[in-house]
Amino acid sequence: MKEPTQERLKELFNYDAKMGTFTRIITKHYNAKKGDIAGSKGRRGYLKIAVDGKQYYAHRLAWIYMQGAIPENSIVDHKNRNTSDNSWEDNIRLASRRGNFCNSKLSKRNTSGVMGVYWKKERKKWRAYITNNGKNISLGSFSEKIDAVKARWDAENKYGWSVWNPISTAYLYLKNFNLGGTQ
Repeated sequence: MKEPTQERLKELFNYDAKMGTFTRIITKHYNAKKGDIAGSKGRRGYLKIAVDGKQYYAHRLAWIYMQGAIPENSIVDHKNRNTSDNSWEDNIRLASRRGNFCNSKLSKRNTSGVMGVYWKKERKKWRAYITNNGKNISLGSFSEKIDAVKARWDAENKYGWSVWNPISTAYLYLKNFNLGGTQ
């Protein structure tokens, strides 16, 4: 879907870069009045805003509003993983597909609290893995969870995840034991 131009967005909205909010400049209809904060949360927590009858993600509109266009093969990413925080200076950035993947949230199904670390019931061992350029890489099986987390942290550093992932769950886990490196 072709996104609106920067010019069109500036005709319709003011964007507060610090707060990450769009405010309507003109009244479009009874529930979209001048001065209203635009948008509503979608199923996955992303804020969506209607522009000329079509819905768009607010973080993408923020990029267009500030920069004019989103470069081809780029993804607009939320640094802090909060999909409803569309503040420009602190949270919105361009990422590659890989960078966006590296900065993904911990899955709701994860039971270890650390991305890429899970308990293998059949073997009674902790397993660690990392995905790099679309390939799952096994980091080994471990009797102790902390060893699996260390392996994950080492792999994150080896494959450059820290550039994209400012909130590593492996780092946070190790930090609790005063074993974390620098983040």
